[in-house]
Amino acid sequence: MNKIISIIAAALGIAILVVVFVAVNRPINVDVNVPEQPIEYGTSPDIMSKYLCVGGVCKFTGRSSTLASASTTPCALQSPAATSTLSFFSVHLSTSTTTAGIFDIGKSATDKTSTTTRLTTVNTFAANDTIDFYLTSSTTPISSAVHQFMFPPNTWLVFKMAGGITAGTYSPVGSCQAEWIRLN
Repeated sequence: MNKIISIIAAALGIAILVVVFVAVNRPINVDVNVPEQPIEYGTSPDIMSKYLCVGGVCKFTGRSSTLASASTTPCALQSPAATSTLSFFSVHLSTSTTTAGIFDIGKSATDKTSTTTRLTTVNTFAANDTIDFYLTSSTTPISSAVHQFMFPPNTWLVFKMAGGITAGTYSPVGSCQAEWIRLN
């Protein structure tokens, strides 16, 4: 009789273990209702990063809120560390020179004070003139250089004096900015 009770107790113990094992390992579906909330990045809509990638297109920006004084290169901005295309460049000069001059905009692989490839020239401007200059790339090349707006990694975009200032002072006040695009 003890033998039968032992067999029944063992069978009952095994049955309980099987039921517990199946109950614990069975997937449970739980529905959770989470209210939709807008994505918040902080307390303002400003993005402080120099680049933003959306859908495989990355935009890199460079900005100088002060121009170099007493230099023939008031602005030089470095392109991203990947091959990219210049899409926009602007310069604002609120005070330029006491004599007329000419500016060049170009790129240089190694030096932020000289240009090896000229993109364009800002024609003669008058003394003490304010300048707002914009350069944008387009699908139609503006010169024979088909890839003139394509920048190798870490290339300098240089805004510099090309001539005209022979006497007087050159102390530009203003800002410059650029935007490059890279596809991922």
